[in-house]
Amino acid sequence: MNSIKTLTERLLSRELLSPFLKGYEDRESQRMMAEEVARIMEEGGISLIEGGTGVGKTLAYLIPSALFALDRGTRTIISTSTKSLQDQIIFKDLPLVKKLFKNQGLFLTASPLKGRNNYLCLHRLRGAVEMGKVSEEVINWARTTHWGDLEEAPQPGLTTILGSRWEYCLGKNCPYREICFYQKAWKRAEESHVVVVNHHLLLSHLLREKRGLPYFERLIVDEAHRLERTALEVLGENCSLNRILRRAREISGLGLSLEGGQHFIEGLQGLERHLNHALTLLASILPQGRVTQEALPESVEVERLLRQLSYSMEEVALKGEGLVRRLGEDAP
Repeated sequence: MNSIKTLTERLLSRELLSPFLKGYEDRESQRMMAEEVARIMEEGGISLIEGGTGVGKTLAYLIPSALFALDRGTRTIISTSTKSLQDQIIFKDLPLVKKLFKNQGLFLTASPLKGRNNYLCLHRLRGAVEMGKVSEEVINWARTTHWGDLEEAPQPGLTTILGSRWEYCLGKNCPYREICFYQKAWKRAEESHVVVVNHHLLLSHLLREKRGLPYFERLIVDEAHRLERTALEVLGENCSLNRILRRAREISGLGLSLEGGQHFIEGLQGLERHLNHALTLLASILPQGRVTQEALPESVEVERLLRQLSYSMEEVALKGEGLVRRLGEDAP
């Protein structure tokens, strides 16, 4: 195969691109960017590129990065921040590049990959159906969906109760493992030369010791100016009473199906009551907006409430550890 740079120059020519992109004209700035991306693909290293509107940045990095993946039999990751750009790449730019490549006898594979919580978990769906938590419309959608992407579901906000989260995953014991939407999305990504993800999933991959994405050799970060804010969200640590309450309710729903977990569930339900009480009381005492620990008003009631919450959470944690130990001992 010719060098990535030589092939990129050829594929970006008006002669080859205009049949697939009506009105396409050669742009010097696009060629310069594509040349730099091709160089980095071949030599390795880091390049920071800024391009204004109208440069044609997406094609300038897609063509050389896809050529590299094809040539090396490896994988390139494209990371974006916004859904609009991700959709543009998946539904507009990549199909064009694939047609362009096919016309030259090159067969490119590409797919999107989202965080697992974005995919429908069929095991959780069965539980939600039995408990009457989903509508008939959602059930019908689940029967016909090809991708299992909860963003396409007819009812918003389903990731909490139907998302394929690791803490609910039964692994090899899941009766739906062979048709798991997340597993199928991961397999498609493993078989693709180009995988499109978002910054959140990319950073989660780093947080999980590089286990959140299939192996890749090259990375393109588009909308890189938004990476810092996403990094603060993903790599930072924060906690709130509302977040603890939501997680307690989720675990409580999971725990109801665990044998011998009654004491743990009772502890969680007690914690839920304390949290609800705390949120109501604190809302009536504290000023609006975020309040630092130093700015908390001196109140015997607030101090007593926080101490009680601490004891309640510690008790639930101990009961949870005991339940995990018992389940481990009972396992074959």
